[in-house]
Amino acid sequence: MLETREGYLWLGTGKGLLRFDGVGFTSFTTQNTPGMLGDRISFGTLWEDPKGVVWAGTDFSGVLRNDHGHWQTYQEKQGLFGGKVLRIDGDENGITWIYTEAGVNAWTDGRLGRAIPGGGDRSSGTVVPYSRQRTVDFAKAGLWRHGRNGLERFAYGHWSSFPTPALQRPFEDDVREIFEDRSRRVWYSMFSYPTTVFCAEQGRLSHYEGLPPDALVSYEDRDGYLWLTDHSAHTSLWKDGRLFPLPELKAPFLLQVLETRNGALWAGTAGTDLFQFRRNSFGIMPTAGTPEIASVLLQQQGGQVWAGGTRVLHRSSGSRKAAFDPVQAPNQPPQWIQIKTLAKDARGDLLIGSRGLDGVEELTPRGFQHISLVPGMVQAMLSTRTAETWIGATSGLYRMTGPVVQRVSTLPVRSLLQTSAGVLLAGTESGPLLFRDGRQDHGLAAWSYGPIVAMRQDRSGAVWIATQDHGLVRFADDALHALGTADGLPTDVLYSLEFDDAGDLWMGSDVGLMRVRGRSIERKLQDTAGRLQVTIFDAADGLPASIFDPLGDQGALRRPNGELWFGTEQGVAVIRPSTLRTLSPDTHPVIEEHEVDQSGPLPQDHIELRPGQTNLQIHYSALGSNNPEQLVFRYRLQPYDRDWVYARSRRVAYYSHLSPGRYTFQVQAADPDGEGWAGGTATTYVRVLTPFYRSWWVLLLVLLSIGSFLVYQVALRRRRHLADQRNRRLFTHRLLTTQEGERKRIAHELHDSIGQHLVLIRTLAMLPPGSSTTSGGHLASIAEQAAVAIKEVETISYDLRPYQLDRLGLTKAVLSLIQSLERSSTVRVQCSVDNIDNFFPKETEINFYRIVQEALGNVLRHAEATSVSFTIIRTEHSLRLVLEDDGKGFPAVAEGKGSALGLVGMHERAEALHGRASIMSVPGQGTTVTIEATQTPQARMTP
Repeated sequence: MLETREGYLWLGTGKGLLRFDGVGFTSFTTQNTPGMLGDRISFGTLWEDPKGVVWAGTDFSGVLRNDHGHWQTYQEKQGLFGGKVLRIDGDENGITWIYTEAGVNAWTDGRLGRAIPGGGDRSSGTVVPYSRQRTVDFAKAGLWRHGRNGLERFAYGHWSSFPTPALQRPFEDDVREIFEDRSRRVWYSMFSYPTTVFCAEQGRLSHYEGLPPDALVSYEDRDGYLWLTDHSAHTSLWKDGRLFPLPELKAPFLLQVLETRNGALWAGTAGTDLFQFRRNSFGIMPTAGTPEIASVLLQQQGGQVWAGGTRVLHRSSGSRKAAFDPVQAPNQPPQWIQIKTLAKDARGDLLIGSRGLDGVEELTPRGFQHISLVPGMVQAMLSTRTAETWIGATSGLYRMTGPVVQRVSTLPVRSLLQTSAGVLLAGTESGPLLFRDGRQDHGLAAWSYGPIVAMRQDRSGAVWIATQDHGLVRFADDALHALGTADGLPTDVLYSLEFDDAGDLWMGSDVGLMRVRGRSIERKLQDTAGRLQVTIFDAADGLPASIFDPLGDQGALRRPNGELWFGTEQGVAVIRPSTLRTLSPDTHPVIEEHEVDQSGPLPQDHIELRPGQTNLQIHYSALGSNNPEQLVFRYRLQPYDRDWVYARSRRVAYYSHLSPGRYTFQVQAADPDGEGWAGGTATTYVRVLTPFYRSWWVLLLVLLSIGSFLVYQVALRRRRHLADQRNRRLFTHRLLTTQEGERKRIAHELHDSIGQHLVLIRTLAMLPPGSSTTSGGHLASIAEQAAVAIKEVETISYDLRPYQLDRLGLTKAVLSLIQSLERSSTVRVQCSVDNIDNFFPKETEINFYRIVQEALGNVLRHAEATSVSFTIIRTEHSLRLVLEDDGKGFPAVAEGKGSALGLVGMHERAEALHGRASIMSVPGQGTTVTIEATQTPQARMTP
């Protein structure tokens, strides 16, 4: 075993190392500790060097080195003499010495070297060689040699004289058992002195006689007790010739005994359990009667103490006995069920209230007698300074003045208190009743804290009230202030309370006996953010029981000498608070290990999360406390946590999905005996690495890429806009040119055809009558010319606006175009046309008609096709036209030449129909024209 300077307790076992932080053990084995190559720790080979590095020797695997969480194993290939380590120690120069069966190594300046203790000076004596024939403990005590001045031992970096009694043969052959404890005292016994145990300390020799035969002594504690065992596993303590057996600690081997700085004593050895011994803080004063019934306590001014459980007990003021004497008197009841309260009346007689009995029993010099003073069970009694006796019962509150008993309240009363100002308080289930000068005061604020079980007044005059379900309540200046679990109390269920001489408050509760520091109460009353400093005492402190019943004012009392007495089921517990150990100044928080994504324990000095790692656990503790299991903690991770996180007794902090960056983790511990968070702050640093895709250069690259893309898009849209403008200007120019050409064509047709016919008709009409030319033949000529003119007008009108659209509808108008194509050419047409009437608004049908006209005209004029497939498919709100020919087709570059105006017009007209046109053509493979349109809401409403 080893207690480090930091405060950890290390234990070497056959299955690795254990580290104890005062509350729990952490195991280090080859399975969970990288760098650790051996589990079987050699007996007595733990060492801490000046830098806080922990060393451990193994039986077969070399030496282990733990440098604050970084483990390494050194074996023969690293320069160690052998795999079996016998001893490890160090000197004042910081050199660590490692003893093996084959030789001694020295660790210095971070390197492992081989050493020859004494520098190989043979004139100083011959080193006793290692031999398996001797007890292995001889080699574990160091190196040995016989020098000119007698026996010498090499340990802690030096040869020194080793004291022995007169030797009849070499020491190494005469020694029977030898062991060095943690205080550097060497205990040994010799065959030549079978009844003596020797102790060598700093060159001095002591001897002990009268020990049991074959006793193996391994330690002397602070009280002078020798810890010993024998090969028959009889473990015991020995002092001044008296033997004190330890029947639960059976060890046939030498004991490892260690006293820690906080006063605890640990003992164990191979094949046994580990034992912890702590000094009892409490003494026990046994009580007679039924053991499961705790005693109520009553103290008189002269120091006499009365106790009552199932019998009445008495202890005089001058008695030195650590026990009570049973009261023997005439007419004594055989046994009470449970005595609830004791009091002295004005005559000095003892009044006894008990469960199951109406009224009270009175103990006078003549003996016991029953007095039916009040109805119901009596639960509390109090004799005031005005010679009145107040009685609290289940039937109410009564005041007795002489023989007169007056009922003053019908509420059940369990507790009574008279303050230093003479005010009487009665504790009920509905709160306290106040009586000033015998009259009830109704000025108390509303009570909402449940039944009252006990009351006490502190030095400032404030009254403290213990409740059954709502913790502690302070009553001062007619105001109430409650303190409960939210303020640091472990429980809200209280039984009794008492103040000690230092102003600390002691309370019996359902979790044991509690002490609340008076200083913390004052701070809490001034600062609501403060916390109460609470210490819980239990069986480990010497308490006979953890149940502190009875409820009420008489469950605890303070003696004139400063002692506190508490009634328990196993007797009266006695403690003098001034003798308790105070907080060790070494109490401080420590950060132990951390885990990343269940990686197992990792050293705390390099907390780093790589990309993809999300969960972080930081383990912490506090060392050096007398009450480690009652420590509370708070921590924060800045700048992640805005304020402290109060973890109570939890010793691990959890974080997940931290943003990349650097953080500072801090933890503080508060000891119940300490001044708040005065133990210092443990700090470590956390770094969360940034994924490469979130690094600044990647972000810059992304921003540049996005910027470039946006610039490209803007430029592309600008080019498209300019191209659209050019196309629209070109289209407008060509449209105007076409319109002018159309006007010229119409003018030429009107002039050349209709005009000529009209001129001829006029000429024929102006012929003189009677001439040979004006015979009936010229009228026929006029009619013929008129008919031709009419036909020409119809053709021109049809080209301007097909009459079929208005008379027959869009479907038949389209079919007429197809029929015209068939009549005017040899092209075979395969046609399938759905009814598309009323699909487009009337004013836009001409656009679809012109698209069909243009497409069929291109087939007739340019395609040189032999067959055409023409299909129009109509669904509920969409239309699809597909025209395919097997003509010669045209290259894509031709779109801007020749008849490209017709193609542009088709696109423009398709967009006007809320659709789109697609024209696909490959030279030699024909052309496919696809028109897709969506019906507008206006057209859907057209019947």
